[in-house]
Amino acid sequence: MGIKLLCLDIDGTILNSRKELTERTRQAVIYAQKMGVHVFLASGRSLPGLRELLQRLCLAQNCICMNGALICADGKEICRNGLEPFHLEKIMYTAEKYKSQVFFSGPDFNLTNQPLEGHLKEEVQKGSLRGDYIIRTDPLEFRREVKKLENQILKAAVKEAGEENYQKMRTDLEAFGLFHIVKSDTHFIDINPIGCTKGTGVRVTAEYLGIPMRDVMCIGDNENDEDMVAAAGIGVAMGNAEACVKKAACYVTGTNDEDGAAAAIYHFIPERPMWYKSGREEIVGERD
Repeated sequence: MGIKLLCLDIDGTILNSRKELTERTRQAVIYAQKMGVHVFLASGRSLPGLRELLQRLCLAQNCICMNGALICADGKEICRNGLEPFHLEKIMYTAEKYKSQVFFSGPDFNLTNQPLEGHLKEEVQKGSLRGDYIIRTDPLEFRREVKKLENQILKAAVKEAGEENYQKMRTDLEAFGLFHIVKSDTHFIDINPIGCTKGTGVRVTAEYLGIPMRDVMCIGDNENDEDMVAAAGIGVAMGNAEACVKKAACYVTGTNDEDGAAAAIYHFIPERPMWYKSGREEIVGERD
């Protein structure tokens, strides 16, 4: 018994409100690995937006990307669940109806129909996200680019700052009955095929590693984290989490500005003997 798989959301969880990874949280993630725990980042981001963090956390491309649409373990792709062309058409139709910004993401690209603005532009400029966005502001050019990349598009997101349009657009998308739709950040609606969620991504990852869900710990804060927090043996909500995530969790930790993820890791993953070894895990640490 004990935690063998740790899945961590990024924004609002291991990153503080300034989108920074603190040294305390970084060291906690490294500590979990030293204790023999498999650690995966579980994010709505695409793979390019994760690579710097994976490197800083000493993770060998262990990630559940785009809300479960792409899963990699030790750099090897183990699962892919993309959007179909008819999905893309309905998403574009809805975005055009409300004149909203839409993003289509693949393993190595992000395509959008409007320039990057606000906090997203700031994150790209300071390096929190990769800057390799494809921007096509002309509607016909955008549709041509979507057609060219349609077999590689795994996830969509729509940005709408106006609260009234945000709610209407979400209702319209849900009415199609084709999508799993969640809020991932302020003004953002994340769109995946039905059945493709972070929770299913965690289950696939646990099965691949031969780990029962009772030995899985998930930490998150936003609506797209709710089902993975609920599915885990130890589901942890950040202090800054949405109410639905706190309700799904068995434990609420501190906020992302209080290194709450680090506190939860140290709370639930006790230190093991230096020469601990069990099952698939390797010996951790070295004898002095």
